[in-house]
Amino acid sequence: SDLIGDHHVLDKAEKLVKGKKATGAIKRLRDVREKLVAYGVSDHISFDLGNLSRFNYYTGIIFQAYTWGVGDAVARGGRYDDLLSRFGKDAAEVGFMIDIDDVMTALNRQKADIPAGDKPEKVYYGSDEEYAKALGKVRSIREDGRSAVLIRKKG
Repeated sequence: SDLIGDHHVLDKAEKLVKGKKATGAIKRLRDVREKLVAYGVSDHISFDLGNLSRFNYYTGIIFQAYTWGVGDAVARGGRYDDLLSRFGKDAAEVGFMIDIDDVMTALNRQKADIPAGDKPEKVYYGSDEEYAKALGKVRSIREDGRSAVLIRKKG
């Protein structure tokens, strides 16, 4: 239970671990947190370093999403590097599932009004240096109540 909480849990864990694999995992979680800070959602994130999955195909981060109105995760998933090779495609993937019934229950209990929206505005970026500026534009569009997606240019 000492390793569940906000990003300070990563500091505690770093003091407990030795070895490159464990310290590398903590660094990756810090990198994920930086992205969540950039998106402005880090206040809604907690880390559970004791969270284990019964599915042994996960090879990296695993996650669960919760919301008010239901007593279980409404989404869950993670990183798996070897699963698709069992089916003939050698590729690393991140996958997740969303429990639509629980999401709809939560929205109903929250009395959420979800207006039908227009197609999202697409904001493209090409390099890591352009990412922060493009993300800022997406956040600004969303703060204006419009929909936007961030897309990395190919090539």
